[in-house]
Amino acid sequence: MNNKLVSLALWCPVVLYFGYLLFFAVNVPQLDDFGAIFVSVMDLKRSASFREFWYVLLNYHNEHRIAYTRLVAWLVSLLSGGVIDFRMLIALGSLSLLGIWWVFYRAFCWMQRPLWYFVPVSFLLFQLQYFENTFFAMASLQNFGVWCWSGLSLCLLIVPAETRQLRARFWAALGLAVLATYTSGNGLLALVVGGGVLLYLRRYRELLLWIPVACFILWAYLAGNKPLQQGAVSVAWSDRIMAVPGFLGAFVGKSSAGLAGVAVVGTALWLSVVTLGGLPLLRTYREGRPVTDQTRARLLLTALFAVIFLTALAIALNRPPDDIVSTSRYKISSILAVIVAYLLLIQSFRSAWRPAVGRLFLLAGVGFCSFTYWKNTPFVADLRSVLLQDAAEFAQNRAVSSWKKVAHFAPYKQWRMAVGNGLYLLPSGLFESETDREPRRQAMLMDTTRRAFPETVFRPSATP
Repeated sequence: MNNKLVSLALWCPVVLYFGYLLFFAVNVPQLDDFGAIFVSVMDLKRSASFREFWYVLLNYHNEHRIAYTRLVAWLVSLLSGGVIDFRMLIALGSLSLLGIWWVFYRAFCWMQRPLWYFVPVSFLLFQLQYFENTFFAMASLQNFGVWCWSGLSLCLLIVPAETRQLRARFWAALGLAVLATYTSGNGLLALVVGGGVLLYLRRYRELLLWIPVACFILWAYLAGNKPLQQGAVSVAWSDRIMAVPGFLGAFVGKSSAGLAGVAVVGTALWLSVVTLGGLPLLRTYREGRPVTDQTRARLLLTALFAVIFLTALAIALNRPPDDIVSTSRYKISSILAVIVAYLLLIQSFRSAWRPAVGRLFLLAGVGFCSFTYWKNTPFVADLRSVLLQDAAEFAQNRAVSSWKKVAHFAPYKQWRMAVGNGLYLLPSGLFESETDREPRRQAMLMDTTRRAFPETVFRPSATP
């Protein structure tokens, strides 16, 4: 296949994704942005000592320590003359997708397959099925960032190197795993799986360093943690168990068959990775074979899936099953599981079958990517309109009437303080033809919030 055509196909979904982001993203906060970004940055700027600064940076936001999100927002405000621009935060969060893309490309290079087999990865990764992460500053930094740092950490542990480079990459991998931990709670799992990777590679000396550091980070992270109250929702254990494969298959969205239908897709993904990744790795380890590039590719993909699977277990225990399937921000994990399964298929299938599998996934990837833009573009446009109208009403009245309909959500104080302290500037041109759309605005906001954030509408400031 023509290399120029393949390169064009690789970059086409990337350019489209970031083009959409630049066009539809607005400099207006939403939901957790008020507490996690406005309040945090104001507290960081008021810190009288390094100790106080450190405390604010590492403090809990619900069940997560979001130091990375806070630090990026603080740095953006410093570099922007003390003002936060949420479009910049959204763009920085989405840049983490390029880091995830590179991790998959590293594994693909070890496989030594023709480049066109990697094109479906671009179409699967850069699409709008997880639009909430794409256009929500805090969710973008947190949910894209944690997978970027986790993937890079695992990759650095597996990449072959000379002794001196190996040592440097070990400490870099450990640092990235810690960064993943303080980006989102499931980043802790990168420390767990990273230890398993070192054990598999029989790097026992580094493992003896990794374990105490990981234990210390785990203790420091959980110290002072208070269980988040999600409300008195009783969920049967059978549904909790089904929610695990449901999380893995969540990229398909709500199915007419309900949670069970999505769980079937997730189970198929799990079986594929165990069969094509886990079992061959176990055989190689037992037989003591040398670690080849093919083994490194399989190890990286399987290790990344292990983090995804453990994340599914944690979320299934702490979230209602229906929210797991319908919440947009969770779908990044599901998409990563699909990409892992696809690359393992490309690696494992015989050369006679491999082109057919590649073409099938190429068609499916292009179709899926196109469908997400067709399905979600009207909603993203409505969300943009709602946010701008909220900003217009706040600029005029210093309040937003529609927030009264959302239980426990009224961040007037944070918004007023941010504007009053010069931390945030309202977008210009807010009052152009806004009143013409007011009659449908109230219904649109509630419908938008229910569809995009089913878990957060009736709970205070929930995060993934």
